Amino acid sequence: MKKLYLYILIIAALLAFPATASASHLEFETETEMTGSQEAPTPVMTNMTGNAEIVIEGGRLRFRLKVRNNTNDIFAAHIHCGPPGVAGPVGVTLFTGSFTDRRGVFAKGFVTAPDPGNQCGWESINDVASAILDGNA
Repeated sequence: MKKLYLYILIIAALLAFPATASASHLEFETETEMTGSQEAPTPVMTNMTGNAEIVIEGGRLRFRLKVRNNTNDIFAAHIHCGPPGVAGPVGVTLFTGSFTDRRGVFAKGFVTAPDPGNQCGWESINDVASAILDGNA
């Protein structure tokens, strides 16, 4: 169960993103804190926290994920589709692998498209941006 913490935290955190967007370009920048209380569908008690920074611009999604008080159980980070409190299907994979540092940036980079064949129906970063802005990611 501990291994699920971070990627479920990212799901919950993205649901709460405060974002500002240009109506014609769907470009925005946002940051959010992640805690165990945001895990969906069941909150967990943990000292591990983090934050996600996301910038959508020019048809790509740039991200930086940080963690504090890591329990060495992070194995994946995704953006899922679904309303707040729902851990829906994976739409965009941000990180897979193994991370064992105690704190700091554990993943950063950019994606130019959602995961191929994702069950969210997302075909472009614009679709992901719309879902985030609509509270469905």
